[in-house]
Amino acid sequence: MLCSGAWSAQLLPELQIAPVKGQITLKQGLTALLPEAAEWPPMERWWGFRPCTPDEGPLLGASAIEGLLLACGHHRNGVLMASATAELIADLASGLEPHSDLAALVGQFRWDRWTTP
Repeated sequence: MLCSGAWSAQLLPELQIAPVKGQITLKQGLTALLPEAAEWPPMERWWGFRPCTPDEGPLLGASAIEGLLLACGHHRNGVLMASATAELIADLASGLEPHSDLAALVGQFRWDRWTTP
């Protein structure tokens, strides 16, 4: 399985994944829950590189290399899609038929969707 984040295309150049700067700012979410937090001193912020595809959707399922499954390119949705991606890839790796909702993701998020009609 290939799940190398922003650097996946360095391992498999056919993948259209590029690193994009992403930030984590917690203040907005915190003030929605606790309005008085808006008056607190500035919080620590950090950034890293997100794996981004041209349409910002992940690459899931089979790759151009037989037996190599993809779970990469989630952009800002990696944390949100982690459990569904894990279940899908586990089913595919085990030879099981994925749940119908997850199976639809395989077709929607093929690695070659920009070149295949």
